[in-house]
Amino acid sequence: MFKKVLAYFDHQAWKYELPEPEGSLAYLGIETENEHEFSCLVHVMEEEGKIVFFSIFPIHAPAKRRSSLANVLLAINYSLFWGSFEMDFEDGEIRCKTSFVYADMELSFATIELMIHTNIIVMDTYFHLIQAFIEKKMSLPEIKMKVKELSN
Repeated sequence: MFKKVLAYFDHQAWKYELPEPEGSLAYLGIETENEHEFSCLVHVMEEEGKIVFFSIFPIHAPAKRRSSLANVLLAINYSLFWGSFEMDFEDGEIRCKTSFVYADMELSFATIELMIHTNIIVMDTYFHLIQAFIEKKMSLPEIKMKVKELSN
C-alpha cells in the first residue's frame, strides 16, 4: 500500500523524502492556497492495514501556552467530523491527524486523496486560529466563537 501512496504523490507531482529506502514513512511539504506552509508525514503500517497522515504545524507551542492551547485544540476537535488535532506536551509540536484502516481492502486513489486532502483542508482552515492563539492575538473565548462560525 505504501507504493500506492507514493504513486499518488507522484500523480500529484508532490516532492517527498523517504527517510529509509525500504521504510513505510514519507515526508513532504505543503503550501496551501491560503499561503500556509507546513510539513506532512505519511506512515503506512502494512501488516496492521493502517495508514495515517499528519500535517505538522510549523510553530511549536511555547511551554507556558500548552495547557491553554490544549483547550483550543479540544474546541476545534469537537467541531470536526474527520481528523483531529493533537499536541505533544513535551516539545509543543502540534499536528493534525487523519487515518484509515484498510485491512484487506485495496485503497483507491480517491480514498487516499480524501484522507490527505481532508487533513490539509482541516489544517489550513484552523491554521490562523492556532497561530493567533500562540501569538496571543486571540483569547480562548474568541477562538471558540470562530470555531463555531467555521463549523456552521
